[in-house]
Amino acid sequence: MSYTNYAENALQTQSWKSTTLTLPWAAQANLWVMLLTASPTETGSQTAEAAYPNYARVQLAKSTDITVSGNVMSNTNQTNFNQANAATTEVITHAALVDAATSGNILAYLALNDAITMANGVRPTFDAGALTFTQD
Repeated sequence: MSYTNYAENALQTQSWKSTTLTLPWAAQANLWVMLLTASPTETGSQTAEAAYPNYARVQLAKSTDITVSGNVMSNTNQTNFNQANAATTEVITHAALVDAATSGNILAYLALNDAITMANGVRPTFDAGALTFTQD
């Protein structure tokens, strides 16, 4: 897992320059998970966001769908993406936490242990705890 430059800069500024910690995404009730066909790198590039037919980001309610323990954040519940509803050949290799349902900023990302080869009828699904973002 890696934080993007956007998240690192916000954390650095808030940690060392502010007397009150108020990260840009802290007041939001939700974050979103996006799927990618390549690493977004620390620049947070969204050019490789999945685009299979019927794809949409998945909303995570911070109060019920995210678990934090020490330096690890993970999905509390099974996370289900939309099923592809037409032919596609995309291969999903990465997942990322984003601060908006569309566009927005990638906060952190990870490489999947096993790539997902998309095809008509395939639904990317992640069991509870499978999306694990570790801050090191």
